[in-house]
Amino acid sequence: ELSRLHRRLGATMIYVTHDQVEAMTLATRVAVFNQGVLQQVGPPLELYHRPANRFVAGFLGSPAMNFLSARREGGNLVGKGFSFPAPSGLADSGAEIQIGLRPQELIVGSKGPIAGEVEAIERMGFDGYAYLSTQAGPIAARFTKGSEVSVGDKVGVSPEADAMHVLTADGRALRHPQPSSN
Repeated sequence: ELSRLHRRLGATMIYVTHDQVEAMTLATRVAVFNQGVLQQVGPPLELYHRPANRFVAGFLGSPAMNFLSARREGGNLVGKGFSFPAPSGLADSGAEIQIGLRPQELIVGSKGPIAGEVEAIERMGFDGYAYLSTQAGPIAARFTKGSEVSVGDKVGVSPEADAMHVLTADGRALRHPQPSSN
């Protein structure tokens, strides 16, 4: 109803909500605050694809983005129980970083660079989300028809191509994936 009213009136509206789905659905621009401090402002999909920091990245999207601690070692990003090829253009500082992976861009299969045990499943019809216990910590990942999983299964998780957000240890964004044209 608010969306129809906004289109009909053509007026500027300010709507305050803690519901990220409402914000992403209704807004032409979103301002994300954390404890009264502005974190980022922009079009909803810009904030989703290019979050300025860990707070914004973790707030937008459902299930929330997964975060893994890692270090760059040669051409790889290595963390507890996983190793990924480092994305191009990422400086080799040797410092602790965080990798951000959206559950929608992780695929559950029999093998993958992250191994874990399925602790819970959220079925959405054609696909769903598996919630895993891994050495790197808890991870949510999407599964689709043909890759059915059950609680207790040992599975692997693989990111889709160029799905990795990279943040500093204190949560500032260093790198974002290129959004697909879908």
